[in-house]
Amino acid sequence: MGGDVSRFFKSKPADAVSFVALGCTHDPLIDPDFLRWSCELIQEIRPQHLIHLGDAHEAKSAAKWPNEYGWSLEDEYRGVNNTLQSLRKSAPDECKLVLLPGNHDDNLICQNRFAKDLRSLLDWRVPQHDSSGRLINEEIVRHWSTNRHYAYSRRKGCYRIGNVAFVHGYEAGGSSDESQAIYFCDQNGLLVSAHTHRPTPGGPKRAIKTKTIPLPYYYLNTGCGRLMECDYMMRKRQQLWGQALVYGWAKLTHGPRQSITWDARCELFRMFDDVN
Repeated sequence: MGGDVSRFFKSKPADAVSFVALGCTHDPLIDPDFLRWSCELIQEIRPQHLIHLGDAHEAKSAAKWPNEYGWSLEDEYRGVNNTLQSLRKSAPDECKLVLLPGNHDDNLICQNRFAKDLRSLLDWRVPQHDSSGRLINEEIVRHWSTNRHYAYSRRKGCYRIGNVAFVHGYEAGGSSDESQAIYFCDQNGLLVSAHTHRPTPGGPKRAIKTKTIPLPYYYLNTGCGRLMECDYMMRKRQQLWGQALVYGWAKLTHGPRQSITWDARCELFRMFDDVN
């Protein structure tokens, strides 16, 4: 893997910046093997931007459906804190750290799940303390930028590096990555997302209008970072789930109709059938 990564970044222009993106870690359900693998890759790449694409929290207390999970919300905050700390310490000190909210994260703070008086007690974006008074979400409060919203909006719900757009994801259909790329990206842009837990290994995929008419929009999906055994997926096509991350580079300036000014790759750790 090391040789592949070093060869990839040999093509990076001097005026471009590097990035790594991953998401859907769903603490405390994160796969520790995936986390170790990701940290090793981050150490090797030394990115200038590290983006967590959201669903850092499982947010089981805000779920609409019954579940059998036995942990507390404090346990989730501690798990997220440990994961983000491991990722941060794997990156260079000067790396910009960005945490986008996913739908699970947003469930803890959105208006239709809890009363207003309760939401401030659940808000992971502000300091939260355990029963002993210890700060349990220090990473988010002190190190990671969280100034985006979970909103289907090119402005509010998106982080951009040049002509590369990063979102958690909002749709889950078979062509969801493609349709979101068309909406969020400028021409010849790349969308990097998560949400579906379905990675797109290899180089960027191109959106198409028909089988013979390609469109100037591209996409990659990081899959997930959580343990892939999941009760609610037992009767569905869970073999499409996989664990991956996306790395790449992008120039910071671009025009709406210019040529491609980025490159990226989805590196696969493993698929559902590899462990189940």
